[in-house]
Amino acid sequence: MSLFDAFRYDGKRVVVVGGATGIGAAAAQLAMDAGAEVVVMDHAEVKQPGVRAIRVNLADRASIDAAVDECGGVVHALFSCAGVADGTPGIDRINFVGHRHLIDRMVSKGMLPRGSAICLVSSLGGIGWEQSFARLSKLLDIPDFDAATQWFAKHGRASYTTTKLAICAYVARESLTFLKRGIRINAISPGATDTPLAQANKETWLGFGTDYRDAAGIKPFTPLEQAYPIVFLCSDAAAAITGTILNSDAGWLSSAITKSFPAGTMFAKILLGRARPIGVGQADHHRPARLGLVQRPGEQRPRRLALARRQHQHQRKAALDPGGHRESCRLQRRGPRPETLLADQGRRGEFGQGGAGAGAEQQGAAIRRPGQGAAVERQEQGVERGIVGHAGPPWHIDAENGSVPLTAEVVGNK
Repeated sequence: MSLFDAFRYDGKRVVVVGGATGIGAAAAQLAMDAGAEVVVMDHAEVKQPGVRAIRVNLADRASIDAAVDECGGVVHALFSCAGVADGTPGIDRINFVGHRHLIDRMVSKGMLPRGSAICLVSSLGGIGWEQSFARLSKLLDIPDFDAATQWFAKHGRASYTTTKLAICAYVARESLTFLKRGIRINAISPGATDTPLAQANKETWLGFGTDYRDAAGIKPFTPLEQAYPIVFLCSDAAAAITGTILNSDAGWLSSAITKSFPAGTMFAKILLGRARPIGVGQADHHRPARLGLVQRPGEQRPRRLALARRQHQHQRKAALDPGGHRESCRLQRRGPRPETLLADQGRRGEFGQGGAGAGAEQQGAAIRRPGQGAAVERQEQGVERGIVGHAGPPWHIDAENGSVPLTAEVVGNK
């Protein structure tokens, strides 16, 4: 026995949900190499030798229940890695509701003993979950599988970004509840990773942060590079870590918010809720659906909503902030109307992974390609300007007919 044995999995049983390909497959292989017995649950065919395969459909509660019952036994580590992109039917269940139900099922059957650990996979799209917590907490208060699914439908939130925000909020809020049972729960938020799913959305998913990676001299991560932190977080070596969302993004967020990488600062501020459009109060959600930037059937066009919000802010500014010190953000639409972009591609998203910057350019739209000269300029008055989304999915209108990139201007003291 050595102190380093805490990193190993000898004598442990690991379940990997979504372990047929990508990060999950790499995590399954790594856990086996560390000495674990591995069970892989997936809807896709599992071809990896040496593991026990169980078929599961995370969009179907009965399928989840059957898979957990078939697995049986003690589970020392649960890697919840399955996920799909915007446009996939049942994305809310596959990316969040199904994972939570599977965890609850295992807990209720006593399969996760004291000393066990869980790790979920979020995304950079989950950054800034704290600003959305009041809304997300209402979702987390709904324990029922079908009722939670109805929440997504009712609020029009069945999107990649919302599910990743929900994962982060779930891990943070429920960590103490799990810890009282002796179970740790964490998540990782990966940067651009070269997985089969990312390849299927290559221009947007792997296009995110290309300018940062070029500056750092690095490439998109391999699935194994994201599997390492998952396996670590569920090992005994991470006994002091729970309720944590680890940003495995090669320092993009840290460099952006500290302005070491100023081209990312604008986007990071918006993700973190440190900048907001004119007319949106502190309690309002800072993402597109709450900014009037998501055009839903029967609603006014986003431009009209933005103008109304801007007028409202001007009326409040003198009384609430005569010195002009409150930070705000002006957003305006760039390029043609949403119906001219991505009309036939069937891809929808808010921002982060699943955006539409490069796809719009492929349609010949007169927009600026993210990443080409999208630097942030600081002026004497403390005004920063730049293309939001630099070298990756920009902010855009998420409509049935497509997506439109936006620019942003953050105003505040230096």
